[in-house]
Amino acid sequence: MKGLSGIKRKQLKTNQGAIFIYKEVGLRSFWMPDTYFDLAIIFLDENLSVKHVEKKASAHPGRKEPPMIYRTKSFPAKYVIEIPAENPLIFSLSPGDKFQLLK
Repeated sequence: MKGLSGIKRKQLKTNQGAIFIYKEVGLRSFWMPDTYFDLAIIFLDENLSVKHVEKKASAHPGRKEPPMIYRTKSFPAKYVIEIPAENPLIFSLSPGDKFQLLK
């Protein structure tokens, strides 16, 4: 899964992102190789409840280290959302908040 790796900031609106959907809840961690802008990463459980919000996962253009590529800690999640770190949504999210999927 690639997520927003390789995407330039101007290719994505502030209210756009990527969602990862897994078959079941499991420990998920993300890293930031080949990213060109900071991301917020939202970990959700099977009920779409927020388990953790990584408010600023630092960009890392390319895949070479050093400097070290940013990695999140692991959190239990069935869904994970990546959005630009400047999206105002992340400043109002807290663990326990709930998302809703719309058709």
